[in-house]
Amino acid sequence: MEKKTGFVIFNDGVVETLAYFGMCIAKELVKRGYPVYLFKIEDDTCKIDELKAFIRSNDTVLITFNFNGIQHEAIFYDEKLRLLWDLCGVRVLNIIVDNPLYYLKELSDLPKRYAQICIDIGHEEYMKTYYPAVKLFEMMPIPGSNIFEAEEVEKVLFPGKKQAFHEVRVPRPLKDRKMQVMFAGNYTHPDKFEEYIKRLGDEYEAFYRGIIEDLVSNPKKEINKTFREHIEREMGELSSKDMVTAQNSLMFIDLYVRFYFRGLVIKTLTEAGIKVDLFGEGFNALETSKKENLIIHGGTDTKGVLYALEDTVLSLNVMPWFKRGAHDRVYSSMLSGAVALTDESIYMKDKLRNGEDLFFYSLDKLENLPDIIKNGLSDMEKLQNVADSGYRYVSENADWSSFTEKLLKIVYLF
Repeated sequence: MEKKTGFVIFNDGVVETLAYFGMCIAKELVKRGYPVYLFKIEDDTCKIDELKAFIRSNDTVLITFNFNGIQHEAIFYDEKLRLLWDLCGVRVLNIIVDNPLYYLKELSDLPKRYAQICIDIGHEEYMKTYYPAVKLFEMMPIPGSNIFEAEEVEKVLFPGKKQAFHEVRVPRPLKDRKMQVMFAGNYTHPDKFEEYIKRLGDEYEAFYRGIIEDLVSNPKKEINKTFREHIEREMGELSSKDMVTAQNSLMFIDLYVRFYFRGLVIKTLTEAGIKVDLFGEGFNALETSKKENLIIHGGTDTKGVLYALEDTVLSLNVMPWFKRGAHDRVYSSMLSGAVALTDESIYMKDKLRNGEDLFFYSLDKLENLPDIIKNGLSDMEKLQNVADSGYRYVSENADWSSFTEKLLKIVYLF
C-alpha cells in the first residue's frame, strides 16, 4: 500500500510567532485531509516513539521555521548521533524568516533531504552566492493572519477545546475602532549594543561604527551588500567561507539598525503630537520629549496582537531591513481591516498600490510621516476604502490557504 504524504510540524519553539505560523500551515493541511503530527520539542520527549511511528506510516515532510528541529536538539539523535530525519528519509522544508547570515552554524550541517525558502529576494541571493549547493525554492513572504484565522486554527486543530469565538467574521469598520495608531514589536535601546561595538578594541569599533553610519545615512541599502562592501574594503577579497563568517560576526549591527529606526519612527510621531499604542517589550527605554504620547501596553502573543489589530485604524510597521521582501505584520494589518502604514520595500511597492491598498513612507524622509497620518485620519471615508482594498488583496493573494497550496506543490520537488 502506497504511503500518504504526512507532515510533522512543531507547535513550540523559542519564538512564539514561528510556532503560530506552523499551526496555520497545519490547519490548512488538516482541512485538505493530510496526516499531520504536531510535536512539542520541549514537552514531548516521551512521545518520540509515537513520532517515529507516524514517520513509518507516512511519506513524511518536516515543515519548520528558522531551523527549529535541526539545531542539534538531542531528542532527534540516536546513540550513534544519527539524525532522525536522515535515518527515516524525512524531507525537511525550512522557511527562514530572518537574514541567513544569522545561521552560519546551522547551514554548515544540514539534513540530507533539505530545502529552504526565504522571505526576501536579498536573502535568496545571499544563499545562492555562498551556499550554492542548498536547494532553494522561490521566495515566499509569510502570509497575513487575523483573529478569525487564529480562531480557526484552534477550531480545526483542537476541536475539543472549549472557548468563545467571534460570530461575525468580517473586520470591524474603522469608525468603530478605539486606537488610531498602533505598533506591534519589541524595542531595544541602541546603547545595549555598545558592548558588542567596543568588544575588540578601537580599530574594530571604528569599523563597526562606519557600517552603522552608512546604513543609518542610507536606509535604502541592503544589509548583506553593505556588510560585504565594508568587509572587502577593510580586508580585501575573501573566500566564501571567510565572507559568511565575517558577516555572521556583524549580525548585531543588523539588530542595532533595526531598533534604531524603530525607535526613531515612533519618536518622530510622538514629538509631532501623535499618540501611538505600543504592543511589545522595551518601550519604557525609548527616549522622547513627549512620553505622554507613548501608550505602552506591554508584551503580548500573536493572538493578542491580532486582537489589537482588529481595534486599530492605522497599523504602523518598520521593516526588519527586508528591502526586497514583505513582512507578515503588513499583511496581518490589512487582513485585520486596518490600514497598513509601512516603510518601503521593492517587493511590496511592486505588488501594492500606495494610497489605495496601504500607505508607504520613507525612512530617509521621516519628516513627512506625521502628515501622512494626520491627513489620513482627516478623511475616514478614504481610509476605509484603503482598508477594504488592502483586505481584498491579502484575502486573495497573501493568506495561509494560498501559501499552503504553494508549499504542497514544492514538497514533491525534492
